[in-house]
Amino acid sequence: MKKTIIYILLVLTTSISIVGMTTYADGLVAESTYERQLIPKPDLLPGPDTTAQQKEGAEDILVNKILPSYAVGLVGFVGMLSVLMLLIAGVRFSMAYGNDEAIQKAKDQAMYALIGLVIAILSYSIIRIVTNLKYEGNMTETTVHEITNIG
Repeated sequence: MKKTIIYILLVLTTSISIVGMTTYADGLVAESTYERQLIPKPDLLPGPDTTAQQKEGAEDILVNKILPSYAVGLVGFVGMLSVLMLLIAGVRFSMAYGNDEAIQKAKDQAMYALIGLVIAILSYSIIRIVTNLKYEGNMTETTVHEITNIG
């Protein structure tokens, strides 16, 4: 069963990376022929309308607004799950009644829950830092050449 799950995950990640590479390569070949397409949206649904899409672009909205909020929500879910697992470990520890094996399992569960909580907090801060970066200015070949040859 584990081999099947690993095989499925391997195939999915490989196919996603291949599709991403071909899409990137297609974008390099046809640079100026691409015309931004607008997604029609009824007024009753939430999200950007066609004027906002024309101004910002659907890709910019997806990358700058939707994906960061989804990532932060996912990190929050993982944090809540790790706090729940920490509470369960505390209950297991208090109900061990001197059983050394049960005490050790509860300690291990508490340690893993704390590690998950720390990872969730760090990933939240990394996501916030990356999404708040502002890229300004043009990086030309001469600028990149000057940066790489500083020493």
